[in-house]
Amino acid sequence: MDTRNVNKSNGSAQPLTSPLLQPTTSAAVDKAKQAQKAAIGSEPKASDPAASSVNVELSPAARQLSEARRKATEIARNTPDVREDRVAMLKAQIDSGTYKPEPGRIADGMLREAILERLSESKDV
Repeated sequence: MDTRNVNKSNGSAQPLTSPLLQPTTSAAVDKAKQAQKAAIGSEPKASDPAASSVNVELSPAARQLSEARRKATEIARNTPDVREDRVAMLKAQIDSGTYKPEPGRIADGMLREAILERLSESKDV
């Protein structure tokens, strides 16, 4: 490795003077690692059980939220995507001519969906 710095204005070669520009040897790397260990204390060994385990204590409120999220996720997973009983009831009403849609409820649902969609888009930005 060339340890000279070439001056671009006159083409002369000069030795590197900055320690950041000096070539790195394994001895220099080892010395730097030792200095770092001394500065921050000894690093934990991989076989040290304290180094691989972390104890976390959740507050009662955090435990309650975690449990609520777990229950909600479980309910969502166990709920079918299509409510077959509701679909069958509506089909029967349509076939018999007794189905009477409520425009206000339809409009409310459409607005609710539009607002939720808009809110989710603004959180992504």
